[in-house]
Amino acid sequence: GKKTPMGIIYRPPNSNLDIGYKLNQELKLSCRKGNATVVMGDFNLHVDWENQVGTGPQEREFVECLRDGFLGWLELEPTREKAILDLVLCNEPDLIRELKVKEPLGGSDHNMLRFSLTFSEGDGEVGCVSITAEQRGLQRHEGGQS
Repeated sequence: GKKTPMGIIYRPPNSNLDIGYKLNQELKLSCRKGNATVVMGDFNLHVDWENQVGTGPQEREFVECLRDGFLGWLELEPTREKAILDLVLCNEPDLIRELKVKEPLGGSDHNMLRFSLTFSEGDGEVGCVSITAEQRGLQRHEGGQS
């Protein structure tokens, strides 16, 4: 059946260029032709989303990566103070429903994003990949559910 890769990403603020490059490679890998892909998380990148322009080299590479993978961003409300750092990305926007910015959970300084995923009956597997970008490199954790 058809697979839907899902990614959960945390990229620490001020990560080095190598981390940004590896993160972009993972995003491109997830967007292989024919797969619906959903990626969500705290990207900690400052992008002018209205004009789709990155404010620095990592941000510009990230925006280009999203264009290359046909990943659309579905959240354009600030999630930390006035910054849009937390995103839900998807190359098939009809999968995402009811995306809302909610109050922070617990003691977090980021607002929570809440949404529903909508799959047609028989769409196949949903696999989850959690990618944590740390200063020493990306850590990938895979799991899935049929």
